[in-house]
Amino acid sequence: MIFHEIAVEPEAIRTLRDLQCVLGLAGFGKGRLIADYPHKGPKAASDTGTWAWRVHESVKATEIELLIKEKKKILKSKRSFHHDAAWIENARKENVRLPFSAMIVDVHPQHVDECNLDGIQGEECPPILRDDQHVSSVHKQPKQFAEELLPMLRHASSLRFVDPHYVYRDSRSNNLKLSRR
Repeated sequence: MIFHEIAVEPEAIRTLRDLQCVLGLAGFGKGRLIADYPHKGPKAASDTGTWAWRVHESVKATEIELLIKEKKKILKSKRSFHHDAAWIENARKENVRLPFSAMIVDVHPQHVDECNLDGIQGEECPPILRDDQHVSSVHKQPKQFAEELLPMLRHASSLRFVDPHYVYRDSRSNNLKLSRR
């Protein structure tokens, strides 16, 4: 499967409904994960300034529990973030350096890959957020494999192939893991 990284401006989420809408867009089954951007606060040991903390501050309620429950939908990001600048400025600079698949922003969208929460159902919504991003099984025959691989390579910065026979669900943590075989 291909997982697309989407950036969500914390200030774009103002209510529990907004948060549920964003979390509903993401997940392994949908092929999209939310960038944990910024990943760290201004001080390395501090959670203040992280993406989840900023969302919590934006919503100002007990929705942090929902974020903890849905943390499997959030992708740890090692992107640079300067806390003295606004989130949108940082995200747009990082998008130029290493593109996000889509960005959900609070301000007026300026680029094709940006949209507001209000515009998710509209025509201005980036295509990556419109449909589930399931990727079909890849054929083992060389010709069919090449025909399926080329479109993926045009839209991805990296690909990982996993044989489904070597993936299992850990009974303790309920996470997907690769078999040692």
